[in-house]
Amino acid sequence: MLVERGVGAFTVDEVTTRAKVAKGTFYLYFQSKDDVLAALRDRFLDGLIATQRTELDGLPEGDWLRRLELWMETSIRGYLAQVSLHDALFMHANAETRGPIHPANTHLESLLEILQGGCAAGAFTVDSPNAAAVLLYAAMHGAADYLIDNPDAMAIDELVAESVLLCRRLAVH
Repeated sequence: MLVERGVGAFTVDEVTTRAKVAKGTFYLYFQSKDDVLAALRDRFLDGLIATQRTELDGLPEGDWLRRLELWMETSIRGYLAQVSLHDALFMHANAETRGPIHPANTHLESLLEILQGGCAAGAFTVDSPNAAAVLLYAAMHGAADYLIDNPDAMAIDELVAESVLLCRRLAVH
């Protein structure tokens, strides 16, 4: 419903009607439309992170570089797989008032954990894992946004491969 009609048309009345529940039931779980949007954002990020963790768990313990590369690859592909929902939840949800919504970003935190773990293990030579996480996170979003805006400019695999190489260049000197 959110993707189909946008945030502006997303109302508590429509949610309760489509869910076939009373308004009172809605208000037992949420205080407002903004609470529903926050829960949907959390669900989106939780799903992406869960998918990543499943793949990361399949890697040998201590393979920090591959963890970082896999985080980048699965992030770009995960974003591209759900562009409309991602943009409705994070980019357009509050465009009229203050621009993109940036909640406590558990996805960025998952990247930071990889960078910090790799530094602690001596696998990475990053002076500031926090700064590196922000830059790589921005690169991931930039790569995905570029592919969305320019679908014929280059193959997804090509940009993913270059993004993965960027991780390697940043983390290992």
